[in-house]
Amino acid sequence: MIRAPILFALGCALLLADRGRADKPAADAKPSANDLSMEVAALRALYQFHLTPDQMKSLRTIAAKCADKSKDREEAKASAKFTKALQNLRAALAEASDDDAIAKAEDEVTEIHDAEEPELDDEVEITAEARARTPDAMRLLKAPQLTRWLAANAEAIADPRDLLQMALAKVRTLKGEEFIALREEVAEEAGRLLAGVQAKKAERIHDTVFGLLTRAHDLTDDEAAKKLPELEKEVEQLIGRTTATDVIRHVVELAVAELLSNPRLPAAIDARLTK
Repeated sequence: MIRAPILFALGCALLLADRGRADKPAADAKPSANDLSMEVAALRALYQFHLTPDQMKSLRTIAAKCADKSKDREEAKASAKFTKALQNLRAALAEASDDDAIAKAEDEVTEIHDAEEPELDDEVEITAEARARTPDAMRLLKAPQLTRWLAANAEAIADPRDLLQMALAKVRTLKGEEFIALREEVAEEAGRLLAGVQAKKAERIHDTVFGLLTRAHDLTDDEAAKKLPELEKEVEQLIGRTTATDVIRHVVELAVAELLSNPRLPAAIDARLTK
């Protein structure tokens, strides 16, 4: 006969074991399409920056408290075909040894995405912690690594003066939702280019551009000839002494901050290091 104290001890041991198993994901658990997409984004950045194992280990330490955990993500609506393509791209980027294989996997994901338009909740919000730790992460990078990333992301860099001058002229031709969408897009992009990870400055620039484009949109044809040059002067004041080098730095810093905020960055680094 098993005595009561022994039964109690066995029960406690089983309870603790069950709790231990509940705290850890199953070894064969597969990441969701959302997680796969975020992990692919992180792996892509690691590949484009061409980080060394030591740099990745240091980056993992810097990112320890930077992850975006602000919301419960909606379940992805994606086909098995698209998920498999993401898995293939993840594997190619984790291996990071065959540029052609990576390009082929990227093309496959893009082709299926364009055809099926899966619904993913994979947006990463840059956290305050990531913005604060971005300078530390930037110090890990070497100039050739920045050059490599810039070559792969040239489309992410625009000239703020050209952007705003184009918008001043274009908003007067738009109405309704088209105007609202362009105004918000340009205001957000101006903040990104002119402020980088400086959140408060980016917000001020956003609000200034938002008001600037609203006033330009509301001008009559008679007013435009007189008022547009004044609005263009405001654009110059907004840009101030910002140089092209500043703009490039802001874009890279934001990319690094987003990488630090990516909740799948640790998994991406582990995948790379195991290869």
